[in-house]
Amino acid sequence: MMRERNKAAWDNGQLVWTFSGSKAAFLGFEFDDNCLYAPPELPLKFSLTLRPDSAQLLDWRQWREQGKDGRSLLADPKFVDPAKRDYRLQPDSPALKLGFQPIPLEKIGPHQDPLRASWPIVEAPGAAALGDFTTQRFFKLPGRDPVPAAELQPRQGLGNVAAKLKNGQPVTVAVFAGGGHAQGLWTAAVGQWLQTQYPAARFSIINSPIDGGFRGSGPSVFRLGRDVLSHRPDLLIVDFAADDFESNEEAVQANAEGMVRQAWKSNPNMDVLFVYAFRMGYEADYAKGLCPSAVSAYERVAMRYGVPAVNMGHRIAQMAAEGKLTLKAIAVEARAKPEKPVFTNDGVYVTAAGVGLYATIIQQSLTELLAEGSPRPHTLPKPLNARNMEGAVQKPITREMLSGDWQEVVPAEADGRHFANHFDRLWVTRTPGAKLTFQFTGTRAWIFDVFGPATGRVKVTVDGVEKGVRQQVDPWSYYYRLGSLEIASNLSPGEHTATIELLSDPPDRAVPIKSAKQANRYKPADFEGVALHLGAICVLEDP
Repeated sequence: MMRERNKAAWDNGQLVWTFSGSKAAFLGFEFDDNCLYAPPELPLKFSLTLRPDSAQLLDWRQWREQGKDGRSLLADPKFVDPAKRDYRLQPDSPALKLGFQPIPLEKIGPHQDPLRASWPIVEAPGAAALGDFTTQRFFKLPGRDPVPAAELQPRQGLGNVAAKLKNGQPVTVAVFAGGGHAQGLWTAAVGQWLQTQYPAARFSIINSPIDGGFRGSGPSVFRLGRDVLSHRPDLLIVDFAADDFESNEEAVQANAEGMVRQAWKSNPNMDVLFVYAFRMGYEADYAKGLCPSAVSAYERVAMRYGVPAVNMGHRIAQMAAEGKLTLKAIAVEARAKPEKPVFTNDGVYVTAAGVGLYATIIQQSLTELLAEGSPRPHTLPKPLNARNMEGAVQKPITREMLSGDWQEVVPAEADGRHFANHFDRLWVTRTPGAKLTFQFTGTRAWIFDVFGPATGRVKVTVDGVEKGVRQQVDPWSYYYRLGSLEIASNLSPGEHTATIELLSDPPDRAVPIKSAKQANRYKPADFEGVALHLGAICVLEDP
């Protein structure tokens, strides 16, 4: 595949490195301390494209003139017996002199383990030979089978909320939701229904969705404390299952578990309810009686912690299968008065009828969940995954962290769009060299920001070590919206210091400019200069 993509580079030679990017980005890449080798009849080649310049094909000398591989050696690494696939290094290998640590080949390969499907391994003939591989073996990790689907799973119920309502006490309900598939749009209807059902109680309803372009529970688990738990809700309703359809299942489970643990550490008497919205594609799993991948991830957490769950998607899929609901209307159906409810006109955005169905399902489930139950504090069991997101927090950016020319925008606004529901303020700069420096204790950090047509590139430094250049450019960045600017991940636990600096050279904005023109929203002035709009710091702390 590699040879077909760049035939010229491979012709009568050995292609070593390929780089394609801006000149500034190339400066941030380090190639060094390598031991390179090819037979004499295959001269080394290096493919280099420094946009906007055209591609170059360099030899070893020309490549080193670029400032790369200055300490590297062009030498035979002296494998023990490459003809017999023995790639251990001989004691006098030049690679060892460079500081290369031998790969422990004797420790690599299949070994007996509780997670292995079978032991000892018996492969089909030819599988371990040097020729074609003929064996394919698949199995699911234990605990990752799809969870059977049901519309309502009462589990430990909502006893604390039920007791407050029975006694006529005030109740705060918080809806923590994604934004891509009508999550949370049913909040007002459910709030009105609750007030009608319990007229003696006083309800406070908090709706905390997120912009539809910022999908998934991964970013939102960091904002739970600031946006929701700070209001001390009695009932937390979590609705991200439809938003998480593209996310890794293990990550979804870690996010869901982190939310529950954050909630009960904040207030052990807070009840939590998971609700699962529907999205196109989920119907295939529901037809088999199973939860989709993301919903299964939430259900495993719900079972571990006794969290009740309402699966709205289960009924939506069932109604569609029975011919009682149109999941996606064709153009004619969308314009005409349909004979049966239409869930979505375009396959993405849920209609008012669909939102009404959501509200009805939740109301019916709450009727059962609030009918009985006794108050009790929730205890935290041993985590399903020790690497869950319990330590995800959002922290404010303060003036003391900033150097250079910054403007504080209160309320948070960028180009006429308001983001005050997520940020108390935005810190804005249009001056290259402006910096944000902050200290944190944890293993990951990123900046919750707003990016758009003028957003510039930044240089990132962590603990005094440059970590490269970051930029936020995509086909939709011709308008301002929520974004995440990654700083560092997989750090060692402990204290760290990070700095981001706005660079003077702008990123290549050709793609969003093209999109802006297609949308008839192109204004050249919008794409001039460089800027940053920073909202908050997100950190994964050690719980």
